Amino acid sequence: MREIVQRIRLSEWDTREVKNCELMEDDRRLVEELARKPQCRLVIDEFKDRTLVRTTSWVGIVRLSKFEIEVVPKLAGANLGVLEMIEQTSGLDALWRSSSLRDIDVEGTNLYDLFVLLLVEECERILRSGVLADYVEEEDALSVLRGRLLLDRQIRQRYGQVDKVICRYDDYHQNIRENQILAYALNHCANRVCQPSIAKRVRQVGIIFREVCDWSNLDPTHCWEELTYHRLNEHYRPAHELARIVVEASGLTSLYTAGAVNCFSFLIDMNVLFERFVLRVLRSAVKSLEVRYQHVETSVLWDALAKLPYGRIVPDFVLSDFVTGKIRLALDAKYKLYDDRKVDPGDLYQTFIYSYAFSEGTELPRSVLIYPSENLGGLESHLHVRTMSRIPKASVFLVSVNIPLFLTELKSGAIGPAITSIGKLIVDQIAPE
Repeated sequence: MREIVQRIRLSEWDTREVKNCELMEDDRRLVEELARKPQCRLVIDEFKDRTLVRTTSWVGIVRLSKFEIEVVPKLAGANLGVLEMIEQTSGLDALWRSSSLRDIDVEGTNLYDLFVLLLVEECERILRSGVLADYVEEEDALSVLRGRLLLDRQIRQRYGQVDKVICRYDDYHQNIRENQILAYALNHCANRVCQPSIAKRVRQVGIIFREVCDWSNLDPTHCWEELTYHRLNEHYRPAHELARIVVEASGLTSLYTAGAVNCFSFLIDMNVLFERFVLRVLRSAVKSLEVRYQHVETSVLWDALAKLPYGRIVPDFVLSDFVTGKIRLALDAKYKLYDDRKVDPGDLYQTFIYSYAFSEGTELPRSVLIYPSENLGGLESHLHVRTMSRIPKASVFLVSVNIPLFLTELKSGAIGPAITSIGKLIVDQIAPE
């Protein structure tokens, strides 16, 4: 692997100037892909004597020809916090089972290498328990009859030839989808890992999986949906989840290469991860109500002339009664650094719409906006929309969440003071029936 001249470390929503680092052609194609709207992951502006790097809510690494950019989460408890958030939101238990994380410098290792390390450990666990094999339907021309003779194909393709017959039969082998996915993922990351010790383990495990299966015809886009888990292959699930993260978070940009160095990105959207983390917190904190995620509502924005829906709104969460299904409160989650600045007007306008739309029966319509914070967490502000006569007509509660604190309570399996406090705060905003 070609030597990386510079390694630059930033947090989300940060800007850094890099001097004397000209971008290569493959770099520019990768940069263009990363800056593409609407999901702008990273912006790199190239000037005559300098390069300006601007990060967004995506964390991970971007490897270019002459420098590598590492975006580290500021409010999630660094890279280990991201791993723990994914563990809590996906049900993945690879992190607490890992023995290697205790032996390396977690914060000195980039996020990509940490995920690859967990993937390798899960693959090694599968190898120790035995690689799965299964019956797979095959079709081939054989010298002896096996299974079912495909007479129509025999006549069309081998008319008058009796040395071989075309058969459909079941063959028992290890070249199955479960193993192909892992072989593909290990091959995908073998030349992209920075730490030599991790790279060595990836190559060793990858060789074994390549010997038992052929992944060359695997469709990495749809292979995940084609799997069904049962008692025989359930132990593959953690490895497949990690393989999916490693492959999908790299995206199509991994196809761009620059000489001996893979010019690629591995970025995780903290905004989506934070939403799923808040969902996990809410379901632990508010047991008396159903918490629905990404609820789509088309009856709020209405075209009165056409008598048709004008558009749809999608709050991140709504709390509703288990029995009646009636929505009692809407909440929105924003992964933005609001500790040191005011909430963006657009986020406020959006949340105030939720107040009006989802607070029937409440004297003062209300909603909640949740964001991450370095503070202990709780109610940070209470905003009103008022008439010119200064009469409140709607309210928004700004609630902060300290991610490491909530992670500690979620990992313990017990509802602690932080979860209890946010649960009470939210329930207090719901109007009684």
